[in-house]
Amino acid sequence: MGDQPYPYPMHTRSVLLFAVCIATTLALPHRTTDPSDAAILEGDDGPMLFIPLERVKVGEHKVVHREMEMENEDGSDDLEWRMVAMLENHKTTQYVGPIFVGNPQQRIDVIWDTGSSNTWVYAQSCETDVCRSHQRYDHAASSTYRKNGQGMVIKYGSGSIEGMLSEDTVSFCTTGPQCHTYADNLKFGEVSWTSGDSFLWGQYSGIVGLGFPSLAIDGTTPPFDAMFLSGKFPNPVFAFYMTKKPNEAGSSLTVGGVQKQKYTGPVHWHRVFVKDKTPEYWTLKLSDVLIDGVSMGVCQPNGCPIAVDTGTSLITGPSSMINRLVQKINVDPECKNFNEQTHTLPRIGLVIDDITYDLDPVDYVINVEESGQRLCLGGFRDLDLPPEKGPLWIAGDVFLRRYYSIYDRNGLKVGLAQAA
Repeated sequence: MGDQPYPYPMHTRSVLLFAVCIATTLALPHRTTDPSDAAILEGDDGPMLFIPLERVKVGEHKVVHREMEMENEDGSDDLEWRMVAMLENHKTTQYVGPIFVGNPQQRIDVIWDTGSSNTWVYAQSCETDVCRSHQRYDHAASSTYRKNGQGMVIKYGSGSIEGMLSEDTVSFCTTGPQCHTYADNLKFGEVSWTSGDSFLWGQYSGIVGLGFPSLAIDGTTPPFDAMFLSGKFPNPVFAFYMTKKPNEAGSSLTVGGVQKQKYTGPVHWHRVFVKDKTPEYWTLKLSDVLIDGVSMGVCQPNGCPIAVDTGTSLITGPSSMINRLVQKINVDPECKNFNEQTHTLPRIGLVIDDITYDLDPVDYVINVEESGQRLCLGGFRDLDLPPEKGPLWIAGDVFLRRYYSIYDRNGLKVGLAQAA
């Protein structure tokens, strides 16, 4: 999930992020496209905005080796201990696209993140090595800048950032050369100080959060909501298409509708799985996980929330559940049981409401290099939250490269379809 800034004065303590409010009530069942969804799928009743995205590596593929109890290959009931390799960081790749801030417009390449609700960019006044190696927003050069002055602090596991809220116009470029303003006086964070080197290798200079207002800093409006409140887009939807290979062109974020050529077959709609009707993340109801069609019996009988998160690379879940999946899949790190032509690995199915979304080995096996050696790793990772906030699954880019995703803000639902 995306990390969240909190509004505290600069002299106060940092706030540890990743507080997640999860769903505990049952969600309404999914539904396929009906006439009321036609405008969403066609985009005929208003303009659409297309933002090109680029898949970039934002961290080293650090591999960890863990010892796990696994079933014996001879079919006996005895368990044996084996080493399993997995990625340590669940945010090793991101999809990055441009925004343009101020007047005249200053380009900033940002992560478009459905797992957070705020926007921040590096400030021109920030003189850390991190800031100097990235694009910086210079409010003194913008005629539309307004000072806000409210402080914010973000503390990460390996570093932190601090800054102040500011206000300015935010513009986006369409397919033509002209940029258009879609949010006036948007409140966002200007990062003026960083600690740690965790941001140094990131090929992005800010984050645009696409989560819900309840997750945003008090007094701020998420950029997506601001765009629709301004009346620029009648359709309060956006959609993501993610290419399958690094450096492959074609990834995009669409605002105000969808790109029908980016998916095939029906769109299945799922209601957001929320508590007290105040959603923070785009969480759906995970009913079960299948291995070659056989139920694992997880998340039953009431289901688990699974967050559809464009800011996370892998599929993550509670260790008590997902480690069983990792053990069953058993991807050989030396790639002995996988290549793109032949493999002996199973098909994995995520059952959301009553629809099964299959992932084949070519979807979930990740190829990385360690010390010059090619490794094969499963795109699954354990991620435990405090008991009062879990269990929570996250469907990151491993899932979203296979399925085109549509986010309906007014209808509080997510549409999923086979990506083209």
